[in-house]
Formats: sequence, structure tokens, C-alpha cells
Amino acid sequence: MAIPPPAQHDAGEETGLPAPFAAAVYVPRQPRGDALGEFVRELKALGVKVGGLLQEVVRNPDGSRDRIDTIDIATGNRVVINQTTPATLKSHLCSLDTAALAETTQVLRRAVADNARLIIVEKFGHQEAEGEGLAADILDVIASGVPMLVAVPETSFDAWQDRTGGLGVRLGFDLGAFRDWWAGIEGGY
Repeated sequence: MAIPPPAQHDAGEETGLPAPFAAAVYVPRQPRGDALGEFVRELKALGVKVGGLLQEVVRNPDGSRDRIDTIDIATGNRVVINQTTPATLKSHLCSLDTAALAETTQVLRRAVADNARLIIVEKFGHQEAEGEGLAADILDVIASGVPMLVAVPETSFDAWQDRTGGLGVRLGFDLGAFRDWWAGIEGGY
């Protein structure tokens, strides 16, 4: 299925429509592939200005997880937000680097300021469910009116609904769902 070309209007233009945003819901700890990354590549190939954050699990040579990088979609810059250490392994503590996570908030603000047509965030985890991490920035994007697609684990979907007032769309975590949603946004935007 081909993705429609982008509509011509400024991201901040008043359209009278509610802010189009969706939760791409997935089951934690199950492989979900690179559907968001593929979607981003398809849209960019069509000239759609996409901003936001993707995540990549970086593995050690033995296949174990080394770290999680957050990737700025617009620039390709990476920030390590979660790196397992011997201490966190032994204590079973979370190894999220909240300072590094805070650094990624600039990416979302810049995407809005740069008039991205779509902002994708592959991060709505425990921090966001508790109102921390990127939660405020995600809500700021919603308020800006820029279309946004956020990866949300099934276990955090109720918190997502609470944070967004039950608005937005729930999608399955697959490329076809993303394409169909985007086609609906572009057709009505």
C-alpha cells in the first residue's frame, strides 16, 4: 500500500480538527520488529518531514542487551538512555539514565518548532506512565496540534488513557495500521 504524499499546510495552522494522535500498542518483552523505523523511512522517502525519537536495543556479541539508544529521527544523533551495569544487574534496579532521557526532550520541542508533519515517539514507559520522563513533552506535542504516533506498552495503556484524557486512537503495532492511520490524518487534515 502506498503512503499518500504530505498535505500542504503548516503544522501550527488552525484546522478546526482535534489534534490527531495515536498510541501504537505493543506487548512488552515480545519482539515487535522495526515497524516504526520502517514507517519513518517510508515517509521520509516521500518527502514527509518526520521528527521525534526511535529506540534501538544494542546487543553484545553474545546477544545479551548492552544498552538502549534513543535516536533523533531528524538528525540521526544517538543518546544512550539505558545501559545495564554489573550493579544494576545484581540489584535488579532500573538502569534508565534520567539525565540522558531529559536530553531527549529537546528533540520533541525542536520537531514542533521545525514544523514536522509527524512526530513519532518510541517511548512511553514507566517514567511517562508516572508523569515523568517525556510525559510533559508528549502532552505539549499533542497540544501543539502536530500529528503524533507514540509507542505504548499494553501494560501502560491505562496510564496513557489517563494522561491523554482518553482521546486519540489506539493502533496495533504494525506497519499497516500506521499507514492506514496516516492516510486518514492526511486525508482529513
